[in-house]
This record gives sequence, structure tokens and C-alpha cells, in this order.
Amino acid sequence: MAKEVKKAATKETAPAKKPAAKEAPAKAAPVKEEAPAKKTATVTGKYKIECVYGDLYLFYLYANNGQLLYESREYASKKSCMDGIETFKKNMQDPATTVRVDMDKNKRFKFIIKNRNSIYVGETYDTKKQAESSAESVKRFALSSQLVD
Repeated sequence: MAKEVKKAATKETAPAKKPAAKEAPAKAAPVKEEAPAKKTATVTGKYKIECVYGDLYLFYLYANNGQLLYESREYASKKSCMDGIETFKKNMQDPATTVRVDMDKNKRFKFIIKNRNSIYVGETYDTKKQAESSAESVKRFALSSQLVD
């Protein structure tokens, strides 16, 4: 009897083979149509250099709508003014750059952008919010704007 159990335990029965059923073609997942990518508005303004007072140069930063965002200090030559634009761009992207808004003696607000030894003072505004918004615009446009003659 032990032999019969042993034989039964070692004897494995192969599963009966069923004829291969034809597989139905898998249904394709519904294709989601993606909306065309929205184009983000490119923020580009322009820098202009002007000769003032006969032999001094200033650069101006304008938004793409023509609004004056920033007026530089005076430079002794056009070359030094162009170098000033490059320094200005570099400072605007530096994480050490800080922005603060102060009220002047006439109760108007102006922004001050400071980076180590460089200080950039903006125009005056009626509200603190306007000054903060303008300072952010200066930082945004400073990097993407090009010099035009």
C-alpha cells in the first residue's frame, strides 16, 4: 500500500491541453486629444541708451508696451553705459538681490533694488503695491530685454 501511495504521489498528471483560443484583438485605449500648448507671452522689453547733458549717458529700460520701467544713473561714456546694462542684468538674476519699498518725504513710494554694492532706485508711485509691482516688472524685463539703438 505504501508503494501505491508513493507511485501516486510521484505520478503527476499533465494538464489537459485545450486548443488555443483565438484571442480577440485588444481594444485600443481611447486616445485623449491634448489641447495645443498655450504659448506663454514672451516678456521682452528694450534698453535704450541716450546721450544727455552733452557728454553723459543714461540707459532706460522699457516694457514691451512702451512703459518706462527704469532710468539708470549717469555714465561718462557709451561703453561704460553698456557695461552698466550688463551689470544690471547680472544683478537682477542674482539671488542676493533684494527689493524694498520706501516712502519718501512727499508720502510717495519708490522701490530700491540692492545687490551688494549696487543700488537701483526706481520712480515714485502713489501706492506701495504699485511700487512693488514695478520692481517685479523691472526684474522680469531686465533679463529678457535687448539693447536697441
